[in-house]
Amino acid sequence: YRIMQRPRVTTRPLCFLVLCLIFLRSLQSHSPTILVEGKSEMTYYQVLDLEQDASIKDIKKAYRRLAVQHHPDRNLGNEEAATIKFREISEAYEVLSDE
Repeated sequence: YRIMQRPRVTTRPLCFLVLCLIFLRSLQSHSPTILVEGKSEMTYYQVLDLEQDASIKDIKKAYRRLAVQHHPDRNLGNEEAATIKFREISEAYEVLSDE
């Protein structure tokens, strides 16, 4: 009789998946940081002037307050600095609202 060989099962896809999950987990630290121009690293919480245990509601409120304050259209004489600050605030909100 002819014996059929079973296809070999490789563990490569599983290993790749595990490595991807480990990498993604390392990206989700409790104090994400942002490199602010001319300053040392700040956490996203510091960018939004919040405590580490802030709720989603607090994060949203702080984002709206700072976004209005630093929006480039509201800072006509200092548009470049306002644009940089507005981007930092938007990035911080985007990251913290996903947690």
